[in-house]
Amino acid sequence: MRISVAKEYQTLIDKKQKKEQEIHSLPVGYISKKTIKGNTQYYLQRRNGSKIISSYVRYDELEEISDKIEKRKTITKELARIQELVIPVNDGEKDITDLIRLKKMLTNVA
Repeated sequence: MRISVAKEYQTLIDKKQKKEQEIHSLPVGYISKKTIKGNTQYYLQRRNGSKIISSYVRYDELEEISDKIEKRKTITKELARIQELVIPVNDGEKDITDLIRLKKMLTNVA
């Protein structure tokens, strides 16, 4: 039992690393819609400290960038869930009860 839980834990760590790599390739921020002189324009906006950085988004790129932003949000939530599972084992709670609890929780992670 301990070996299969350890394998699943390693799979979880691998999944976490893969998602962390994937998230770095996705845009940060949100799409903002502005009307300037009657023309609608879209911008990718993000914070850099107290400043808001805007980048123009062409209409033909809008859907792709919006999808990537949504994917980043989804991955961020998944990473938070995985992190909840990883931290207890890293903190030294490695008795068999915790590992069994971890195994049960792993079945709920995509």
